[in-house]
Amino acid sequence: MKTTNILILTFLAATLTLVSCEKNRTKPEPTHQEDIVRTITTDSYTAEFIYDEDSSLSRIDMQYHMAGNSSTGTVNFIWSNDRLDIENSSEGYTLKYSFTIENGRAAAMFSNERETPTATFEYDTEGHLSHITWTDEYKDTFTWKNGNMTAVSGTMDAEIGYGDIVNNTNLDFIHIISPGCLSQISYPYSSLIGLLGTSSANMPESESCYIDGYEALKITYSYTLDEDGRITAVDINSGGHKSTVKIGY
Repeated sequence: MKTTNILILTFLAATLTLVSCEKNRTKPEPTHQEDIVRTITTDSYTAEFIYDEDSSLSRIDMQYHMAGNSSTGTVNFIWSNDRLDIENSSEGYTLKYSFTIENGRAAAMFSNERETPTATFEYDTEGHLSHITWTDEYKDTFTWKNGNMTAVSGTMDAEIGYGDIVNNTNLDFIHIISPGCLSQISYPYSSLIGLLGTSSANMPESESCYIDGYEALKITYSYTLDEDGRITAVDINSGGHKSTVKIGY
């Protein structure tokens, strides 16, 4: 089973367009400055998103506050023409990941500077993620319907239901705040920033997650929107545990 090693998050927009900011350079770029996600706040952490001059994500500053203890962490995004390097640092350790990029999408992922890929990615003709193949030859398969990822099978199994709320932020933040299988897909942060192909057109309302050795997890999501139609809060019910995530712009 593959799990994200992204700090201590409990995971990890509508068609997030990957725009070349210079020749052959592929970065996710939001359309409107006022719609850029700046912060995500949960019961256990606050994430502040820092962007460079062309509105590409350059850093995430983390502040953890759990059980009366506080700590910090930083995720740095280092972009080049056909590569993204991610350095995930917290107190006492640093994890490094790299993605090779082809046609604005992740082609392969390398972890801790290894020469062979940890995972390779395949996409369908519409640009949706169709398969992830891992080093040990395990494979995850993704099913899409009406522009939304509706099922995952392989190292994990999931069924996802959607409503009418459009997924139109610059960060596909559901992959951070999900306590279920949706978080595993971001491994690490790639789906959050739109590197794993076209994102789901809508925000999920339900998620059923099945991972070997764990009881099936049923999750529901509901959303609060401001007068401009931006999502400002997500209420999550995960196996009877309720929490609220706040989104700042």
